[in-house]
Amino acid sequence: MNYDLHCHSTASDGALSPTALVARAKEKGVTHLALTDHDTVSGLKEAQTASETYGIDLINGIELSTQWKDYNIHMVGLNFDLNNERLNKCIEEQKGARGRRYLTTLEIFSKHGIEDTEKQIETFAAGNPPSRPNFAKFLVENGHMKDYSEAYESLSSGGKFYVNPGWEYLEYAVKWINNAGGVAILAHPDKYGLSKPGLKGLVRLFKDAGGKAIEVCYGAGSKAAISKAAHLAREYELLGSVGSDFHRPGQPGIELGKIQALPKSVKPIWECL
Repeated sequence: MNYDLHCHSTASDGALSPTALVARAKEKGVTHLALTDHDTVSGLKEAQTASETYGIDLINGIELSTQWKDYNIHMVGLNFDLNNERLNKCIEEQKGARGRRYLTTLEIFSKHGIEDTEKQIETFAAGNPPSRPNFAKFLVENGHMKDYSEAYESLSSGGKFYVNPGWEYLEYAVKWINNAGGVAILAHPDKYGLSKPGLKGLVRLFKDAGGKAIEVCYGAGSKAAISKAAHLAREYELLGSVGSDFHRPGQPGIELGKIQALPKSVKPIWECL
């Protein structure tokens, strides 16, 4: 079996439609796939239909944007009831937060002399609430930033275009997933720039809130990052998850189904799915 429990489609910031994503997953040997678009489940119905065509087991998924202290933390939710009323209401609230951030970002652009932005950014977003990748693409393609690294830095905390999106607190988002019968997973733990004590504090709060798993193998993660995540999984008795975090073809070191093997010392999340 080949599990890929973290990837994205055009329903959020991915390049492939849910159908094309499932087809590519099949081509790459994936047997169990979770589509985890950012703060939306709008691609799951199409993905489910495609999974039946291509013979892949699809697991309901989402990647929720949350807040912990001054950090934006991502959490993957899996195997939840797609018809859970409370969860769907919360997802709508997340959509509203994205919309408010977009409008505030446009105001900040305007204050810096960057005008006529809406049409191009909304074209990049392709009908979804515009997000940071769309803002970054606009800034780079119009010469306001030299590259994507500089663009993302300007859109991040402390940057001149940063807007606090007002995401839900991590501990409450965990409860959204749990109350819908799903499993909450702390996503890519080494991407938040936290110190060792800070990361332990995050994982401790996540576990105490009802979180069940941590991503151990993800994206193009290094051996050091995998080892660190595996240690946290063992220390806090969390299940281990794996996912490519695939967004588009051609990402360096990232492909559907091409993920480092979960260390044998960590209990795999699929035992409870």
